[in-house]
Amino acid sequence: MAGSFGYEASHYEVSMQMAELSLLPAVRAQPDAIVVADGTSCRHQIHDGAQREAVHLNQLLAGLQDSLNELAVEAGRIVGNREGEPGVLVDGLVESLHVLLLTLQDAVRSGGPDDLAVLQALTGDRSELMHSIRSRLLAATTMDGATREALLSAISLFERLVWLLRRYALLLAPAAGARAPA
Repeated sequence: MAGSFGYEASHYEVSMQMAELSLLPAVRAQPDAIVVADGTSCRHQIHDGAQREAVHLNQLLAGLQDSLNELAVEAGRIVGNREGEPGVLVDGLVESLHVLLLTLQDAVRSGGPDDLAVLQALTGDRSELMHSIRSRLLAATTMDGATREALLSAISLFERLVWLLRRYALLLAPAAGARAPA
């Protein structure tokens, strides 16, 4: 089904029956997943049938770009304090994102299951690690408030970027059973 087929009153029931065969149950089964649909009519059908907002792939990529820009701003706030832990932490976040973006590039270019598996493994849940880093920063007594605030913001942006990269990686997975758990 494509285009305005489902918008026509005479086709509405058939359109919804088709969507209920697999699309809408799959969307409902993953309430926390980002739903990506490139077609306008597909996004409307998902909204009407599953009460979920679907985004165009370009919106996901725009979110990634916006978050990268925000991270660059936060890293820039730490420029005056590049020595010691703040600089090491920001450099580590930036280098990690660089590796993740290169891995995403490899996965997109090759389409190979090994590259995709590496990307999915690298973007898995790291909430305990991030919590540990936050706790250490909050306990630091030698760091000024502005630097601490910039670092905490950078960590949150890093987590958002990894989450977006994970969503993108899951979109690249073949439809038949190769998806890793979100």
